[in-house]
Amino acid sequence: MSSCSLFIDKNKDKNDVDQNNQDINSESDSGTIKSKENLTGSDSASSVLRVYWQEREDYNPLNTFDASGRAAYQLMHRSIFKINKSNVLTMDLARSASYIPDKNLYHIELIPGITFSDGTLLTANDCAASILQYKTNLMKYIDEEKSITVNPENEQESEQESTENSEYKTDNSLSEIMQKYPDLLPSNNNLLTDKTDSLLNSGILNNEFRLLSLIDEVEVIDEQIIEISLLDPNDDSEEKTTVDDNEQLSENDENLIDTNENLEDTNEIIDENSGETADAADNETTEDSIYYATDPGVLFALTMPIIPENLAASTNLPTITSANYSIESNDKGNIFLSATDSNFSLQKIQLIPYGDIKSAMTDLIGNKLDLIYLNEHNYNLFSKQNNVNIFSFPGQRYFYLSFGNGETVNIPEIRNAVINVWDVRDDLTSSLTEDQSSNQLPLQYNDQAISIFNLFEQQSDSLDVQTVHEFNSREIELKVLVPDRTLERNWGYDLREKLIGVNIKLELEYIDPDFYQISLEQGDYDLAFNSVDIPYPMSIFDAFKLINPSVMENLTESELQLFQEMNSYFYSVERQIDPKILNEKNKTYRDFINQKFSELDILGIGFAPVGILLSNNIEGSSESHLAEPYSGLEDLWVWQ
Repeated sequence: MSSCSLFIDKNKDKNDVDQNNQDINSESDSGTIKSKENLTGSDSASSVLRVYWQEREDYNPLNTFDASGRAAYQLMHRSIFKINKSNVLTMDLARSASYIPDKNLYHIELIPGITFSDGTLLTANDCAASILQYKTNLMKYIDEEKSITVNPENEQESEQESTENSEYKTDNSLSEIMQKYPDLLPSNNNLLTDKTDSLLNSGILNNEFRLLSLIDEVEVIDEQIIEISLLDPNDDSEEKTTVDDNEQLSENDENLIDTNENLEDTNEIIDENSGETADAADNETTEDSIYYATDPGVLFALTMPIIPENLAASTNLPTITSANYSIESNDKGNIFLSATDSNFSLQKIQLIPYGDIKSAMTDLIGNKLDLIYLNEHNYNLFSKQNNVNIFSFPGQRYFYLSFGNGETVNIPEIRNAVINVWDVRDDLTSSLTEDQSSNQLPLQYNDQAISIFNLFEQQSDSLDVQTVHEFNSREIELKVLVPDRTLERNWGYDLREKLIGVNIKLELEYIDPDFYQISLEQGDYDLAFNSVDIPYPMSIFDAFKLINPSVMENLTESELQLFQEMNSYFYSVERQIDPKILNEKNKTYRDFINQKFSELDILGIGFAPVGILLSNNIEGSSESHLAEPYSGLEDLWVWQ
């Protein structure tokens, strides 16, 4: 799950925002706006980064749930908290934050003196309004997505109509795409109408809403302080029941509620200047006043853009901004951004709206666009092509192989041998995920916990000699279920080729994705590809529970203590941990994590890559407007 970003900033009159920011007349824009056709020259290409973003009717950052929109708006607007490249929650507008268990609320103090681009002070009122409006919009959005899932016909008709309206390219354009990407159109016709990032990973949105739904009230104490009161988890009121029904809470919510009356509550206070975490005195209140055993993690959902209070409900583009880029001009969603700091290597960004991926791909090939964000599905389609410039990083979808009821794989010595091969041959997984995962754990390679706990140390050194001998003396054939999608098809083929070397033959059976879950439940296989959307960043134990809800049940007293300590660490701001505790318990933590992972009874693969597809004129160009040449691009296009 992380956040990300940087994007806008322009000094506009506050009173003119709603009237003038959506459509700027041609006279005022004629000296500023350049058409896409005029951006093909090398001079313009080196000065303006031309970026795909999804076509939209509502320009409110608090009502934006696509990846390109989220990234763009974070360039324009700051947030209370953000998630950095190490998947650690850090403070942005906040100076300090604390969870007070006996009062069941968060106390958040803002950095004083921060202003919007029009010079007005950014206050707690703006933060409170943005939080509540985002929560309302997210609830509505999730409800609409549910209704579309129930009645997909209406959505298909709407998408088809939108596609027909947006197809402004000729058949020659399609021919050019097919020449450069031969496997794109014939086997993936759905991509003609696919909005590459029309929906953020549903796990991320559901997790955000799960956390926001814990909020009962946001109270403004003064200009720099807000307090967020949470619902009583033991309250079975109609309001809370309705919230639970709407959000479809994931199974991992259970660990947030206090189930151990003897647990000691602590109040973690994070200070920006010291970066240290201080433990409050032991909670001496009665058991009745205890709500959550630990901080329930609501701060991880407070990464939405903060905009002026009076603009929170508007559908227009808010030109009053607070981050690193200002709005230079806007022509019906074709937006030019200018850096607020002359030292930025990337001074100009143009957001070009597209209704579908086909149109954007045509412009990328025609040198009228510099980059497109690719989700897991589209990344796999384009990454195999020659002369394609792609910058990759881990997505939100974790893949693994699960064991079925097949006769062969359930022979104990064969099962153990397969697990042994999988543990030792780390090239099996790295070749699939393109090194986005350093081992099998559902923990991204850039997570700070890796370096702290050494979680990605190799656990096995070599194949057991007897195992290799048995494999060479007889052929082992395993039936593997593969969803008939490009990503898993390619992975299945790669695994089959690599395992032939140890005399394991994979019989791949491709299943229509619509019927894949049924095939999994029937269990007539040895191994099967599986995946789960992890709203990263999250505690690794909560990730385990998404894969197998029962794995964290029935913990011993010592295991429960380790579980609480580790969860508190994973969900803390700035992820501070006492070096003394780390030194004393490092091996204990690591062993506990590896033990629980082994109980999942899976062969972990890792996170499928996502990335940015770049035009050929960017890489290796002496006039490149990108430093090194891709540095920082993931900040623009990752939302976790």
